[in-house]
Amino acid sequence: MINRTHKYPRALFLVLMWLILPITAQDDWEIYRGDPQLSGHTNSKIASSYQLAWTYMADDNIKSSPVISDSLVYIASIDGRLQAVDLHTGKLKWAFKSEYSIEAPALVLGDQVLVGSLEGRLFAIDKKTGILNWDYLVDGQILGSVNHLISETDAVELIFFGSYDNYLYCLEARTGKLRWRYQTTHFINGTPATDGKTIFFGGCDGILHFIDIATGEERRSVNLDYYIAGSPALFEDRLYVGHYGGLFYCIDMDGNIIWQYGDSDNSAPIVASPAVDKTRVIYGTRDFKIYCLNRNTGRPIWTYETQGNIDGSAVIGNGKVVFGSGDGYLYIINLLDGALIWSTDLGTPIISSPAVTDDYLIISSQPGVVYAYRNSK
Repeated sequence: MINRTHKYPRALFLVLMWLILPITAQDDWEIYRGDPQLSGHTNSKIASSYQLAWTYMADDNIKSSPVISDSLVYIASIDGRLQAVDLHTGKLKWAFKSEYSIEAPALVLGDQVLVGSLEGRLFAIDKKTGILNWDYLVDGQILGSVNHLISETDAVELIFFGSYDNYLYCLEARTGKLRWRYQTTHFINGTPATDGKTIFFGGCDGILHFIDIATGEERRSVNLDYYIAGSPALFEDRLYVGHYGGLFYCIDMDGNIIWQYGDSDNSAPIVASPAVDKTRVIYGTRDFKIYCLNRNTGRPIWTYETQGNIDGSAVIGNGKVVFGSGDGYLYIINLLDGALIWSTDLGTPIISSPAVTDDYLIISSQPGVVYAYRNSK
C-alpha cells in the first residue's frame, strides 16, 4: 500500500469584527484557502469517509479550484467560462463566458463573484444571475485569486490581486475603481494574504512583500532567493511560505526568518500553498510527498508519500488533512501521525485545492470534472 466592549470608530470596529469572525459560515467556502489569511484551515468537519454525490463535466479542462456560497459551487475552466453549479444536485445554474481562459480561483464577496482571466481582465459578476457588473483590465495575465479586506480609513471594501504585468492591484470592490498599484520586478503568481492591515505576497522575484493597505507602499520585504509560485499562509503573527527551490520558511511580522526547512540541493519545488493551524503546518511538493512540521520550531513530524506531484494545496481541520495528488487520488490522512484514513481514485491528476463544508467536499480534476463528495457519516 502506498503510504499514502469601549466604542470604536466604525472602520476600526469593522476591521476588528473581520479579524474575530470567520470569513464564511460552515456551509460556505467563499475564498481560496478558506479565509483572507489563506490559512487552509477549516472549522468545518472533514469526515473520515465520503460518498460521491454528483459530478459535473465542464466543456474544457479545469485548472482552477472551486469555491462555495449559498449552495452554489463556482468553478472556472480554461475555455473562459465561470460556471455556477447547484451544490446539492450538480446542475448548472448559469455560466459567464470570458474571451480568454480562466485558471484562477474565484472569490465570492457579498453579491459578487470576482475572478481574473489570462487576458488580464478582472470580472465582477452578479453571483445569482451571472451578469457582469464591471470589469478591470491590466497588462498581464491573472493566475491567482482575489483577496479582500475593509479599509480602516473609510470602511470601503477593497479587493487586491497580482498580475503577470508585475503589479499588485488594489481596487474598490463595489465599483472596480483603482485605489493604488504596487510594482515589483517580476510576475506575481499566487494569491496575496492579509491580516486586515498589511498585504503579504511573493512572486517570481523571489521576494516576500509586506504592503501597507492604506498607502500601497512597501513596509518591508524578505528576499528568499528563489521564485515563489504559491501563496503564503498567515496564522497569528507568522507567515508560512515555500518556494520553487524547495525550501520552506516561517517568517515573523518584522520580516525575520524564524526557521527554515529543507535542503536547497536536494529538495523538490514547492508549488502548493501551505495549510496551518495552532500546532502544525502542512505543505506538498513535487517529490510526491506532503510534509507536516511543527509550526513553532520547524521540526518535521511526518511525511506522506503519494505517486505524483502535489501541486494542489491541502486543507486541514478537526485532526485531518485532505488533498489531491498528481497520481489522481484524493486523500484524507490523520494530522497527528500521517496515517491514511480514506482515499478515492479520480483517475486523472488533481492540481486544485478542495473546498470543504460540513456536508460536502468539492474538488476538480484537470480533464474538466468537478466532483462533489458528501459526508457519509
